[in-house]
Amino acid sequence: MRRTLKDNSSVPPPHQSPHSVSTWNLSSQLQPAERAAFAVTSRLLASVVTESLLRAYYVRILSEGACGVCIILSTHVIGEHPIITRSLRPADVFAILPLHQEPVFSGELTKHGRPIWLLDPLDMIPSIFELSTLDQEDASIENVW
Repeated sequence: MRRTLKDNSSVPPPHQSPHSVSTWNLSSQLQPAERAAFAVTSRLLASVVTESLLRAYYVRILSEGACGVCIILSTHVIGEHPIITRSLRPADVFAILPLHQEPVFSGELTKHGRPIWLLDPLDMIPSIFELSTLDQEDASIENVW
């Protein structure tokens, strides 16, 4: 018996979103030094989040290139209660990472997003952002590299 196979090359696997592009494809477009910097930085940030050295939250976004962002909080927020009830300030944010796959969560949705338990570097889009502040009222987002 012979089966005819359908061409599913344009359909992503069920576990991927339709706008998902692999980190490997995106990072292969970088220059070698940029690719190396992203490889090291993404593994470091993933370890910091996974080992609970810094808190991180996932926030879903509507974007063609990302399904959400990981917001990693700064070190001074560690001493606060496990659930932060106040609004976040620019100084509270260590880094913002766009993701093309959802991470593994550790809790329920809070007003800041869903707490992240496990962050995979292969889910990251090769852009890492940080908030830079000139003074307390003026904040802008900068691409770190």
